[in-house]
Parts: sequence; C-alpha cells; structure tokens
Amino acid sequence: MLVAAALPTKITVAIGTLPPTPPRREKFREKQSDASWSRAFHVPITTPDGLMLRTLRDAGEYIQALPRAKLKKPEWEIAAETLLAAVEGSGPLMFAEIAMRKAVNAEKKARS
Repeated sequence: MLVAAALPTKITVAIGTLPPTPPRREKFREKQSDASWSRAFHVPITTPDGLMLRTLRDAGEYIQALPRAKLKKPEWEIAAETLLAAVEGSGPLMFAEIAMRKAVNAEKKARS
C-alpha cells in the first residue's frame, strides 16, 4: 500500500521578494487598438455600394452598418470572426481579407 506524502497546504512568500506584476493586458490593448485596426488590406475591397475597404477599421465599420438579417448569413459571420482574429493578432490579415472579399462577392452575386 502506498502512502501519499503530505503536501504543504500553504506557501508563504516574503513580502517584497516578488516584483510587481506589470499591467501587460492594458498595454497590449492600447497597442492593439491603435495599430491593429489601421492595418491595410493588400488589395482594397470594393463593395457593391462603391465603397473602398482599405483597412480593418473600414471593414469593421462596414460590417457594423449591415442589416441584422445579412449579418446572420454564414459568409458575414466568418468575415466578422476572421476580422476580429486579425485585429487581436490570433489570425492572419490575409484570412480576414479573403473572408471579406468572399462575403462582398456573395452580396454582389445576390444583387445581380
């Protein structure tokens, strides 16, 4: 029969031995909000309305202005998800550009 060794239930640390934790998350979000949304697509996207989407911010504002029914379509949901991933740095800019282009082209085909 094995007997488990007793583990300490409390670990004490002398005050002042640990450096203060820097607010990394806030600094990251500040940098993210400034630089990430202003990243430009490789080739601007022309919408059926004649608008030119040049940056992630342009694409985000365009998506926000869409009617709710259109936002529920899979192509626009994917475009919104990849756009946010590109802004947050967890996804490539190219994926956001491709998804936006596919959603806009689907809209163009629906109109014709």
